[in-house]
Amino acid sequence: MTDTFPSWLEGDDEPATRHRETGGRRRRRPRRGRTLLALVITAVLLGLLGLVAVFALQAMAAQRELRAAMPLVRELRDAALTGQSGTAATLAAELSEHTGNAREALSGPHWSLAAALPWVGPNVEAARTATEVVDDLSTDVLPDLVAATDVISPERLAPRDGRIDLAPFTEVAPQVTAAAAAVTDAQERLAP
Repeated sequence: MTDTFPSWLEGDDEPATRHRETGGRRRRRPRRGRTLLALVITAVLLGLLGLVAVFALQAMAAQRELRAAMPLVRELRDAALTGQSGTAATLAAELSEHTGNAREALSGPHWSLAAALPWVGPNVEAARTATEVVDDLSTDVLPDLVAATDVISPERLAPRDGRIDLAPFTEVAPQVTAAAAAVTDAQERLAP
């Protein structure tokens, strides 16, 4: 009768032996565990790769915006010096839009976290600070200075009866003083 039954049914010790020899459930669990671990590691790596891609895209967007702003500074200066206050105001608004976009591209909790990292953190923080300073100047200081150029126009400064009217200087003095203080603050923020 033992010939008709499989050998693993004959004794009590043999099923455990057979189980160990064939790699039953005990070997499948480590495979599932390894597969799960591999999936978790893959998901983490893909997440990190995605985060690096987000950083790269946002950094390139900020760089693109700042590069677009650079020629506007020269045009704004030329417009202000030649008394074209309307053109200067338009250029100042466009410049402020570019710097605001650059600042926004480098903001967010992930950028704050990157700024705290050991090797890349100081570079990230420097880029963010420089972008914030440029945006602060273009948003808070330039509009007042452009308005001041409208007040101190060449027509108002032309001598009349051998005299120069100093009222325009008195009128714009608070704006120019505030702008000077903002530039000094910006220099301090950018100092190493």
